[in-house]
Amino acid sequence: MRNPYDWLTSLYYYILEHPEHYLHHRILGQSFEKYIDIQINENNLNTQFAYLSDESGQLIVDYIAKIENIQNELHTITERLNIPFEKLSYLNKTKGRQGKNDQLFNDSIYKLVNQHFRVDFENFNYPMIGADS
Repeated sequence: MRNPYDWLTSLYYYILEHPEHYLHHRILGQSFEKYIDIQINENNLNTQFAYLSDESGQLIVDYIAKIENIQNELHTITERLNIPFEKLSYLNKTKGRQGKNDQLFNDSIYKLVNQHFRVDFENFNYPMIGADS
């Protein structure tokens, strides 16, 4: 699980940096706001909740790990499964993008993301920012 703002931002940069991604040429040269519009209004990007729930809206997993706390989450999971814990190493760590959400998001983007991903914010206890928070 990942904060929806961070997830969308990370995916945006991933798409821009990977020409083989099916959306690369579609968003290249577009604003972040246009990218969000494409993902939500054209692609109907699933919420993370949709990946973790059944057709009736019931969660189908018994534990949800958050990427923001991945080392501790992995430790909890390995304890529950009674397997040895090994600390993760960081591969492909993004450099220089910390705090970029404030530069990329504006009120209209927050409003669109908050509306579309409301179920993620509410079910996974992420705070909404900006419009409609």
